[in-house]
Amino acid sequence: MTAIQETAFIFFILLGIWSGRTGKQKPTAILMPFLAILMLITIAVTTRQMQMTPENSQVPPGHVFNPHGLKILGELIFTPLVAFVLFFIGYFLSNHVSMSQKSRRRPLLKNTGYQKTKSILKTPAAGTEPACEPPAEPGASSRDPEVPSPEVPSSEVLYSENSATSEGVSKGDSENTGTSSEKIREELTRRHLLKNHILTFGRYCQDNAPDSETPVEWIVLERQEHEILAISRFVLECRPYSDLKDSESRDTWSSCSLRTWLNREFLNRAFTPAEISLIKDSSVSDDTAGAYAADRIFCLSQAEFSRYLTATSIQKGIPTPHAIAGGAAVSGFSGNTSWWLRDTSDFMSHGGDPLAVDASGFRIRIPGTTGAIGVRPAIRIIL
Repeated sequence: MTAIQETAFIFFILLGIWSGRTGKQKPTAILMPFLAILMLITIAVTTRQMQMTPENSQVPPGHVFNPHGLKILGELIFTPLVAFVLFFIGYFLSNHVSMSQKSRRRPLLKNTGYQKTKSILKTPAAGTEPACEPPAEPGASSRDPEVPSPEVPSSEVLYSENSATSEGVSKGDSENTGTSSEKIREELTRRHLLKNHILTFGRYCQDNAPDSETPVEWIVLERQEHEILAISRFVLECRPYSDLKDSESRDTWSSCSLRTWLNREFLNRAFTPAEISLIKDSSVSDDTAGAYAADRIFCLSQAEFSRYLTATSIQKGIPTPHAIAGGAAVSGFSGNTSWWLRDTSDFMSHGGDPLAVDASGFRIRIPGTTGAIGVRPAIRIIL
């Protein structure tokens, strides 16, 4: 082994360790330019050696190839190959150590069954948490699930009847709502929430007791400058996607009963007017019908699922006791359950069955009237 080869091998080990430690780029993107340089150096050196080969080193009698040429050819293949292997050995060892250190610093979101987070990130802080307190008047409309009238077209804003900006709210109540929402916003901003952080926002029945409401935990999927996209950590309910009984009829997101329930009953039951004012009115696409809906609460699309949840443990749905009591089908092996996406199948044209995520975390196509599928609401919170 020459000095040039030894130097190259040490360099590629150190390059692999650095690449695995930083992890900012794909290892191949870092490796390929240096490997190309090594190839050029190896070719140049071997070409020089071949030019210096004496003329009498021809093929000996009984041999097919020149032994000196075979040696040079071997070095041409051997040097880059060993450098490639050493790079990835250094990369994987360094990356493994780096990931182990990160895992000790950050809480892992493992599917260990339904359990409330004790103190990861709660909003607002204890003692000043209007987001988690019930309304001052138990009979307030913000907590009363009000069944919507079927005459309202699905393309309209579904939450307008009971939201904090409705005409029935008095001026004093509106001022109190604004003060409370501003406190919540300040607390959210102060927390510096990042992807995979957990916060509590709103209250909903999650235990076996029918009248008990506990803070809802949300996992941050994306943080932008003035908003957060989050999905509920657990499967909160068990409901069908559509209430159409005709087997030949199919709903899309803009017309399905699940969308109506989320943006009326769930919205007004789970959140106070102050919290509702911080939930963004999102333009949610229905990729099958090519239409958009104005929703504050929605299910993830298959594109959002692929972008934020694929290859993570949180793609699997962990049901709450309340969801199980409501009929959520639980896998006996993992304890997980299926949950709805908002898109209808990409394998069919308009009118296909909606998509869901099964207990193993894979997307499946299933009839919208299926009642054993869970719901994981998603929201955008304004900062």
